[in-house]
Amino acid sequence: PHVGYVYSGATAAKAFKAVAGQKFETVVVVAPSHRASFKGFSIWWQGAYESPLGQVTIDEEFARTLLNTSRFGSFVQAGHVREHSLEVLLSFLSMAIGQYKLVQVVIGQQTPAVCRDLAKAISKTVRALRPFVKSPRVLLVGSTDLSHFHNLKKANELDGHLVSAIKAADYDKFMNCVVSRKSEACGYGATFAVML
Repeated sequence: PHVGYVYSGATAAKAFKAVAGQKFETVVVVAPSHRASFKGFSIWWQGAYESPLGQVTIDEEFARTLLNTSRFGSFVQAGHVREHSLEVLLSFLSMAIGQYKLVQVVIGQQTPAVCRDLAKAISKTVRALRPFVKSPRVLLVGSTDLSHFHNLKKANELDGHLVSAIKAADYDKFMNCVVSRKSEACGYGATFAVML
């Protein structure tokens, strides 16, 4: 989740506890754009990202390869400026796994075609950069919140469909829940791409 720490911090901490102590070379965080409208998805490809716990270096080779492998990927600076859905997760990642390189992907257009292209490009990039490594040590993180502004009963009902699909690793059911409006998730495309 990516709302303020007061609302989702405990849930995020529980999620990242699942990978605590493990070592990953690269973490690909896929998040929805809340402030900019653009086609496809944007990949920040150089430098470092400042977090409350210090700088996180961008995995430039991975990011550039991902850009060159995808059909819908580009760099749209506005997609990354002040985008909270990615930045609130970085401190949790640093606490859980220590040092890592970051690839940040912000989705502007959360269509199935865009998400499938992103998933395929991530897979191709991992295979291209780590062809002889049995376990490439790449962590994929999809950033989303579920329903907003509902009473607890309604929120549990709406969210239950998506939670069920995620637990079953049923990405088609997940997307169908969102498209049919049986559920709500602002980062549904990010989650869908990571599930693929």
